[in-house]
Amino acid sequence: MNETTSEALQETLSFQSALRNGALQRNYEQRIQGKRTRGRDGISAFHLTNDQIARLMATTEAILLNGAYTFSPYKEVLKFKGAAKFPRVISIPTLRDRLVLATLAEHLRESIPGIEFPRPQQLVSRIRGAVASGRYRDFIRLDIVSFYPGIAHQAISKALEEYGISADVVQLVLDAAQTPTLPDGHMTSEPTRPAKGVPAGTAIANVLGEVVLHRLDDALGALPEVAYFRYVDDIVILSPYGKRGSVAKLVHSELRKVGLKVHPKQTTEKSSTGIIRKDPFEYLGYTFERGKITVHKSRHSRLITNLARPITMLRRAAQEDRGDIERIRNRAEWWLNFRITGCISEETRRGWLPYYSQIDKTSLLHHLDDVVAKLVSRLPASTAVNPKSFLTAYTLTRDPTRDRDQYIPNFDLITDPQDMKKLLETASDYRSIPSDLGGIERLFRQFISFAVKELETDIGVTS
Repeated sequence: MNETTSEALQETLSFQSALRNGALQRNYEQRIQGKRTRGRDGISAFHLTNDQIARLMATTEAILLNGAYTFSPYKEVLKFKGAAKFPRVISIPTLRDRLVLATLAEHLRESIPGIEFPRPQQLVSRIRGAVASGRYRDFIRLDIVSFYPGIAHQAISKALEEYGISADVVQLVLDAAQTPTLPDGHMTSEPTRPAKGVPAGTAIANVLGEVVLHRLDDALGALPEVAYFRYVDDIVILSPYGKRGSVAKLVHSELRKVGLKVHPKQTTEKSSTGIIRKDPFEYLGYTFERGKITVHKSRHSRLITNLARPITMLRRAAQEDRGDIERIRNRAEWWLNFRITGCISEETRRGWLPYYSQIDKTSLLHHLDDVVAKLVSRLPASTAVNPKSFLTAYTLTRDPTRDRDQYIPNFDLITDPQDMKKLLETASDYRSIPSDLGGIERLFRQFISFAVKELETDIGVTS
């Protein structure tokens, strides 16, 4: 038995072992339980009973271990990116497929140690350091065209085999990649299976994206004179004088091997080159300009629009002389402050300010505080709210040890159902809140999931 075969056998056994040791149950509890997401089966995990969950685990494990698992078509959801832009196609699996894909993604991450998922803020901090070093004159900003839809299936299987992933698991991954995405209600006896691409929105998409680009990362990372950074399909390379052309040529060559290409240089929003000390460049929503980092104009404009929403709602309610005006005032104040500070959920800081914590132009934060003050000043005195401060939240985001009173709310610390109920009564528009503890906890998790998604709209698309 050669080394590759031995590795593949060990990998197969470890996948089977993971299934037998509760991998499905663990991924269900960590990633799916309580979620309302529905695929084309119309089934969510929100109301499943313990008996239904147990049957789901048992039947899914048996089919996987028998090597007979097949995926159902994904539900198509279109995510619009703005005027004159094609929408992004998101694939929503059925409940059972979502469970399998989550378990499969976890297994691939554990089997391939080289896969990394750096946070955008980490990359921005590294770019800041590289720019400050003074070793680089030029920048190259590149964006891959149709990243997930363009990945060649042959590139997926080749990369997984090189990592020692067994043939059975590779085939399961390819089956997932080749499963069609259809609009809800679309009926066809034999839907066309895609010849390339990875279904965006599924648990395996990010993992496979990293796997197929490992050669590119290795090739660019090995160049001694350049600094290379990539977040999904967004690439920035810093280079000394005279290296731009050869570096860009290497990127194009490596991407062609996996069926991908970058946007042409003429589309400055996506791809551009320039001199660091003279030309600004955008990356992950940040603007790098002459050694300083701030937020791209479109990103704080979107935030200002969303800050105005709760204030507008409250002002209209006051004009209509609503009987529940105090409840609306409390909700408006909560949402305004929530968008200002962000939050902590699932041990992660979330929101506009945590995302853009790498900025060094605090004048923007003063500006945002002034915007909030003007919005609040338009309210009648009887409905005045008490806004928090971007500048204070920024300071506490940079130094969390100073936040002793939860100026930035930490939802992970809310464990008492009565505290959950109180937050729901303040912040949500639910007309009926359950009285039983299990119902309160489920509704609380649902609301926090919704609220965090709202924060993501403030940040905008990062790739």
